[in-house]
Amino acid sequence: MATQLISNDMKENSILLLTLTRFRIDTKPFLDTLSNIEITNNEHIILRSLSESEIKPDDYKDHLKQRINKIYDNYFKGFYNNNCNVEDVVDHIHSEDKVKYMEKYNYICSYCKFISMNLIRNLGHMNLIESYIKSCNTDNVNELDNFTVQQLVDICYNLALVNSETCRIVLDKLDKKNFYKIVHYSELIQMFTKVASFDENNRFGNVEMLILEMYKDEGFKLELEECVNILVAIGRSRKCGVMVIDRVVQDIKNYTNELELNHITKILINLSKVNYNNKGFVRHMANIMLTFIDEDSILDPFTISNTIKSFGRFKYYNETLMKTLLSIMEKEEVLAEFEIHDLVTIFTSLSKIVSSNTVNKININRYFRILANKISKTDLNTETAIKLINASGRIGYNYERFLNTLIESINLYEVDNLSKLCKLKINCDKLSLYYPELTRRIEELERALRPVKDEGPETDEKSEVKSIIEESEIEDYERTICVRRNVMYRDLRLPSVRKRKWTY
Repeated sequence: MATQLISNDMKENSILLLTLTRFRIDTKPFLDTLSNIEITNNEHIILRSLSESEIKPDDYKDHLKQRINKIYDNYFKGFYNNNCNVEDVVDHIHSEDKVKYMEKYNYICSYCKFISMNLIRNLGHMNLIESYIKSCNTDNVNELDNFTVQQLVDICYNLALVNSETCRIVLDKLDKKNFYKIVHYSELIQMFTKVASFDENNRFGNVEMLILEMYKDEGFKLELEECVNILVAIGRSRKCGVMVIDRVVQDIKNYTNELELNHITKILINLSKVNYNNKGFVRHMANIMLTFIDEDSILDPFTISNTIKSFGRFKYYNETLMKTLLSIMEKEEVLAEFEIHDLVTIFTSLSKIVSSNTVNKININRYFRILANKISKTDLNTETAIKLINASGRIGYNYERFLNTLIESINLYEVDNLSKLCKLKINCDKLSLYYPELTRRIEELERALRPVKDEGPETDEKSEVKSIIEESEIEDYERTICVRRNVMYRDLRLPSVRKRKWTY
């Protein structure tokens, strides 16, 4: 058994753990045994190995969690004393200084990873790490040069993992080193799955060109995990040429038999972020998903909401898959796990799907009612309530109790965007909602946009501005106050007077 190989040497234990992880052998017995051993040597190595393993947070015993936190507390007490402050670049650092930088690298990366896993009690040490990275960002300090390029890539990734903006400093340093051909392309792709959110200068474009260059070799293709990761990076950056996506999608088709459910979810949601609406490929992914799930399955809220959200963006409807997903969602044990943002995402995405496809509204309205009742029990902010009213107006979903709850949740004085209020007004009229406060708020913002110099009799010009509440004058109003018409409002025209005649 692997537990018999565990020793007091943490370096050997780290190698054992990585081996178990590599061959997908159960690591829980290893973790249980490690919990009973004092960690007194090579602490940074065992911490890094634990953080990079596939051990789930719930598998850590409280005793081991406390020990891990104590190790970090002791190290970060003397964090600045552990800085080498040498002038030489990494090739000229003394061996003992290399060890110190290796320790620093392992502690920074593992600490960030454990934070993302919610295993760290004292988050204050993150301030020390960020201060250290910022102190390296000066002309007379070349502290970051003492790390290898590979170490900087890992540090950059892990800083981005905990949403630390200091990852930009490390990314700038890597860019100056022209690291794109120094590090393996799979490492670049992996790094940008997190760093792309902080990549204002589009350094990911260099990775894109590198991948396209490699595709010139007819025998080149990305591995499945690399395909998924590059789509995640593209989804985060929202900047990528369609040529790369085309090639990646083609590669994914070659891995049909290797795809797993989490792959499909990531592929769909990230393609939807850049509006890559290849209907044939989306249909292919939906059909594969149906081989993984049925109405007896249990899925997490993330998978359900992201899948429906991506279909909402694509305006794609697969009746069998949608019925399966919604049937899973309505199970009591599944629905209880949903957060408010998941419920809102599903509600708004379903409204997009229904408005763009021929759907049996009698069946789908049952799921809207389940979502509406669940949402009504939560505290809603103004932005969310407005979003839900607009979604209801898009499909004419007139559930009176739900809509009244939404209106009561809106504070109109939190909204200064006249265009947003106009859209809300149109949808309220579609739903025959009595909301005079909205009309007054719109008029108030009109006056602020176009102040009246004197209080004389109302002019034709002022009457035209006020005509926002009249169906026939909406376009004139938008032109008067210079609110740009967006194509997304095309389906928000009010019903004709004949259709509204007997609506109360």
